[in-house]
Amino acid sequence: MVLIERPPCAAQVVFEGEIRPLMQSEGLSEAAIKAFQQNYEALVRGDDGMIAERAITPAADLPSLADIAQTKIPEDKVRARPRRARLPERAAQPAMA
Repeated sequence: MVLIERPPCAAQVVFEGEIRPLMQSEGLSEAAIKAFQQNYEALVRGDDGMIAERAITPAADLPSLADIAQTKIPEDKVRARPRRARLPERAAQPAMA
């Protein structure tokens, strides 16, 4: 596989030259910086974060609720619900004068 080096776009130049050093000087983690960079570059590209209606297709093979409701789950597959921890009763607070 041959990787082709692309010249950096203006957003990358601004990010690497100005934004990254500022974020590093503020002590942000590399993960936070990369997440911000990804969102910053998407914004500069004009992405609006929305999924286009034409890109959505309906799920084809989902069972109906009626089919699921009548399905018997084997006992060895059923997990018991975890019990909630009981908190101790709070002592009555003295009234403030």
